[in-house]
Amino acid sequence: SKTFVSMPIRSGALTCNIFFYGLGVAAYRSKWFDEPLRDKLDIPVWTLRFMVVAEFVALYCTIWLMGRVDGHAIVVIYYVVAGLLCVDMSLALLEFFQTNFDYVTKFTSFLASVSYTVYLVHPLLVYFLLQAFIDTYHALGYGTITRTGDTHLSEQHLAGPGDGALALFLGWVAAHLLCQLTVWPAAWTIKQVPPLRFIL
Repeated sequence: SKTFVSMPIRSGALTCNIFFYGLGVAAYRSKWFDEPLRDKLDIPVWTLRFMVVAEFVALYCTIWLMGRVDGHAIVVIYYVVAGLLCVDMSLALLEFFQTNFDYVTKFTSFLASVSYTVYLVHPLLVYFLLQAFIDTYHALGYGTITRTGDTHLSEQHLAGPGDGALALFLGWVAAHLLCQLTVWPAAWTIKQVPPLRFIL
């Protein structure tokens, strides 16, 4: 696979992040989630979950078609499906965790207390970890990952099985674990700075 990385600062993702942040504020102020979400859905929960899976499949089908079909129609379909998936996946995750994990511990209280700061700082950390993966890939002598413009496709075939699929998967796992191990303590540390503790 030539797909390498898509950062959360691309055209669609940034606007979605702002939109969902605004929705989160509105939901908190209006107390939308004080009652079980599954009681407010106008469709069965399993129908929602099936829709999320179907939208995931449709999204990856459109991504596959983008490199093979010319025209703007497939791009429009991609954004429509991605938008539906963002909303439905968010509802499905909220319902699942509200139904199965609606309790408070010291650990979950810590996560909740720094989650907003994590939300703000994680894109920068993810970027540096992905760049570290690229630098490590180069240093090990596997070749050079190059990209043109803002595309997230590698111009070269990557080393390893599946045109680099294994290397990309291991890089993703390493970057994900390092991000989780560092972003939460970093967010807590940032929150201790006197001017920021009243904002974050």
